[in-house]
Amino acid sequence: MKVTIRLHEGSIEGVSVLHPETKDVLFRMEHRARHLTNMMLVDTPQGIRPYNITRPELGMCHPVKDYVAVIRENLERHYGIIFQGLVWGKPDHMSQGGKVWFALNNLLVMTPTGEVGIELASRLTRCGRDPITMDYGPVMEFIDYFLPSGKKA
Repeated sequence: MKVTIRLHEGSIEGVSVLHPETKDVLFRMEHRARHLTNMMLVDTPQGIRPYNITRPELGMCHPVKDYVAVIRENLERHYGIIFQGLVWGKPDHMSQGGKVWFALNNLLVMTPTGEVGIELASRLTRCGRDPITMDYGPVMEFIDYFLPSGKKA
């Protein structure tokens, strides 16, 4: 599989995985997309960033984790860039313990006040990252955009 990368001022704005022979897009990740069906939180040199993910019919032949592994290996080998997928799924919001949470496939990710969910913190720790010192700015911006205004408290 071939990986193409779109950079903007040193940040990865988009990544596509192409079929090696036909050059058809099998999997795409976009940082600034506003139309969301599924998304992934990715550990990057700039901190945790949200990416919209799309997979056309042709790309359904492989699981998402396979595409993310190809992207991670390519970026690490050719550019020395960290790009580790952490959690992915359909974005949603839920209430638990008297708090509103941003969630992916019912996995509590983060509150609008910046409290990190247990599973995201655990995955960061397994990647050798400190969940307390991570930059969650882009995720917080997304949560502010995503959550209905009445759900942000």
